[in-house]
Amino acid sequence: MSGATMFQPFLSLPFGGAFGAPGMGAQALPDLGLKSLGAASRTAWSIGIEWYDYAKQAQDIAVAAAERLAGARSAGGILAVQMSYLREAGELNAARMPIFYDLSLALLNDLARIPAARGR
Repeated sequence: MSGATMFQPFLSLPFGGAFGAPGMGAQALPDLGLKSLGAASRTAWSIGIEWYDYAKQAQDIAVAAAERLAGARSAGGILAVQMSYLREAGELNAARMPIFYDLSLALLNDLARIPAARGR
């Protein structure tokens, strides 16, 4: 190869638009994009880990409720198990949804920082 990079067409363009300060230079465009993409990748990874942990906890709550439901002997016992399940699942949702909201917002911010390729 002749040492050309995949960003070669962009390196010759002056850049100082909405994604960078005037005089920022064309060399900063690929670096800024890669850093933003890396941040978005890490945030997406964190969202995946949080969802996996949430799903595991929700499954544990559901399995425990099913076991208690199988042992219930009366209509009152069944209702108590169902109420307990709804309370536990609701508490889990209330605790985890703000985390998902914050991570989703961070992902959107990371993706918004990735500069779009300008017209050639």
